[in-house]
Amino acid sequence: MANFYTQKHNELKYCNDCTDLLTIGGNTSEPLLKKSDYRCLPCRRAWDRAYDARSDKRVRVEDNVRKRQWKKDNKGYVTYINNIQRCAKIERTVSWANLTIIRDIYTECAAMNARHGGGMYHVDHIIPLQGKLVSGLHVENNLRIILAKDNLTKSNKYEVV
Repeated sequence: MANFYTQKHNELKYCNDCTDLLTIGGNTSEPLLKKSDYRCLPCRRAWDRAYDARSDKRVRVEDNVRKRQWKKDNKGYVTYINNIQRCAKIERTVSWANLTIIRDIYTECAAMNARHGGGMYHVDHIIPLQGKLVSGLHVENNLRIILAKDNLTKSNKYEVV
């Protein structure tokens, strides 16, 4: 199990901070590697402490409490929306889609977010999966990485470039 990640992807991963070789079960965990968080556990703990020291936890906690409360009060609506989105993506993924390339696009986006700040980039469907005029497919040619603010502005619209 220690070499699961490196054997599966044929590449070695090193800690971003101390450059130690990362091994699952040794100095990191599989979920951290899957999230493209290339830090050994000691460096990850140090990074978390530094992040908590420089961030205003009070605002973040209040915002999270408010969001959790809204989701709790609107469970049916949240479940409905989540299921619509999940089913749309499943229904719009065709058998000839290259899932490896799709995964790589999402991995690259996660790496960009790790470098430049979480949530700064999104993977966008150029032709939306549930557009009003036209609906696209969940395939590699319909995906691109764009700034989150641009994706949120675009919303569920098809923009002719």
